[in-house]
Amino acid sequence: MTQRRLADEIGVSHGTVAQWESHRKVPKRENVKKIAQVTLTDLTLLLTDIPRDSSGALLVTDPRQQLLLRRFLRLPRSAQDNLLELLRVTVNVGREVDEMGHSSHSK
Repeated sequence: MTQRRLADEIGVSHGTVAQWESHRKVPKRENVKKIAQVTLTDLTLLLTDIPRDSSGALLVTDPRQQLLLRRFLRLPRSAQDNLLELLRVTVNVGREVDEMGHSSHSK
């Protein structure tokens, strides 16, 4: 993500983001929260010195996946749970259909 895009997404100037990156300024906590939301990064990773490769963080670079995750995170917790259950059921039904297809071909 470019500095300009990040700045636009969180509502600050491009110069402010450049100052954060060059360590001339430290972002306020509210901006760190916004950065975490926009970049789909765990807030604790931004606030600590945990090395990125050992954190278990998931890097999502596909724009469609990022959009899906952002929309999912905006849902209330109960709606997230319902959506996850729906996906689980959908995957299970898909497996059953595949298994039925394989068993009919083997007869």
